[in-house]
Amino acid sequence: MSKEQWIVFLIAVVAIMLYIYFRNKIQYGRKIEKKLENEWGQLPVRKFSREDFENISHYFRNMTNEQTVIDDITWNDLDMDSVFNMINNTYSSVGQEYLYKMLRVPKYENESLREFDALAGMFGTDENLRKSLQKEYIRLGYAKGISISDYMDAVSEIEITSSIPHYLSSLAILASVVAVAFNPPIGILCFTAAIGYAVISYYRYKAKVEPYFICVNHVIKLAVCAGQIGKAGRDNEVLKPYAEKLSDISKQFSGIVRDAVFIGTASGMDGSLASVIMDYIKIITHIDLIKFGKIVKSISDRKEDIRLLIENLGMLEASIAVASFREYLNGGNGFCCPELNSYSDGTHYIKAQDLYHPLKSKPVSNSIDENASVLLTGANASGKSTFLKTVAINAILAQTIFTCAAASYKANFFRIYSSMALKDDIRRGESYYMAEIKSLKRIIDAVEAENMKNVPVLCFIDEVLRGTNTVERIAASSQILYDIAGKNVMCFAATHDIELTEILEDAYANYHFQEEVLGNDVYFNYKLYKGKATSRNAIRLLSVMGYPQLIVDNAEKMAEEFTQNGMWEKVSPK
Repeated sequence: MSKEQWIVFLIAVVAIMLYIYFRNKIQYGRKIEKKLENEWGQLPVRKFSREDFENISHYFRNMTNEQTVIDDITWNDLDMDSVFNMINNTYSSVGQEYLYKMLRVPKYENESLREFDALAGMFGTDENLRKSLQKEYIRLGYAKGISISDYMDAVSEIEITSSIPHYLSSLAILASVVAVAFNPPIGILCFTAAIGYAVISYYRYKAKVEPYFICVNHVIKLAVCAGQIGKAGRDNEVLKPYAEKLSDISKQFSGIVRDAVFIGTASGMDGSLASVIMDYIKIITHIDLIKFGKIVKSISDRKEDIRLLIENLGMLEASIAVASFREYLNGGNGFCCPELNSYSDGTHYIKAQDLYHPLKSKPVSNSIDENASVLLTGANASGKSTFLKTVAINAILAQTIFTCAAASYKANFFRIYSSMALKDDIRRGESYYMAEIKSLKRIIDAVEAENMKNVPVLCFIDEVLRGTNTVERIAASSQILYDIAGKNVMCFAATHDIELTEILEDAYANYHFQEEVLGNDVYFNYKLYKGKATSRNAIRLLSVMGYPQLIVDNAEKMAEEFTQNGMWEKVSPK
């Protein structure tokens, strides 16, 4: 081939490579654009294992004060992992971990909640700005099997060794090359030995630090993401303060970002010629190990900046996820922003209109306007537990993401606790009853906490002390519930013990759910009614389920006898 033909050939190769590159880039951009459009306002489809949730929770557990959080019992009682899942329309670890933390740490003042609401509201209306940020979060991506907050600890654990051996290795190679010019046999021998030492020492040291490369790289990606979001948001009035803060922090990492070019992440895994050549350069010069040590030291000196990166980037993506969640709720029963007030006048209240459970596909809404504690009665499956969870979940959402599944929601700021879905602990040898009284005791202890007296407790108790006999259950539960209601507490308690409605009539407002037996079916409307439950269909349900009529008749007779004289009739032997 002539020189001209070679030039034409090379130009054609370059043109084809550029065409493929830009075509793939355009196709990828279209794919991301379609992904963002299709997933906006929809329930996320990602599923998490127990191990995933454990990693996601690390940021919350590493960064919070245990006295002011939604504790593990309450979180599990209310199935808040599922609530988190339905809100978690995020594309990076930093966003989902911050969202999880938000849901576990209620706010007790309006200012920060309203700031968050302004961001979520802005992202709900400014589609172009929202998409530009989401694309940056997609580039940032997820950490693999570790929490973002754990990265800081992991980097701090790296033992930074001197770079002198690496420089000496390169110097030995250079000296051997010079020696070849003066004494080729000796020079080649020295060059071979120097290269061998460089390769062996490279892989020996690389094996020690390579697990940390991904940690360092993700911290660098955080800084790059912050810089890009800083540029994207500088002209938006709502986003501008956060954009400026992120830009300032990003500048502190400019030197680290430049040095990061040399450390990379893979070892020629993309198969490109440039990547392979760069790998050989690293092995011979140890440039990535030298830069890695420098970067680790710089990152270790900037822990506070990294914390601020995580906090600000996480909060912005969490607000985008909440905007998407609001869009989803608007496609169903709607949402409202709550009206929250302090406990300044010594009274507590909840006033909610058309409140519903966000996890239910066809929820039944209920309204309540109360400033007293509430005692719920009604049959099994009539809606008592669901209503408790509905109020509790919405109280948490109100004080965390400023969003309620309701037409309106007005209440105090509360510290929120529950005692509902308890289990025996076989490993500890604890009975259900022991688990119950420990769970209730933690609520009483929270009420007595001196440093939080200005924030009332909102607690939810389902079938209090169900793990013991009737007489002691009624005696103990009535005293526990009475004691709680006499303090800065608003308690919602569900019970089958009709006796409690009489004993606690002066301390609790009575509400109930109803059921109707028609033929061989039981119907529930799941609506909340004021007053005590008056229907007695539990025995009648035995007949519906096909029990012998003699059992049903005798049971009804015994119940009637007990109602009239307070004594149980003895069962005669057959």
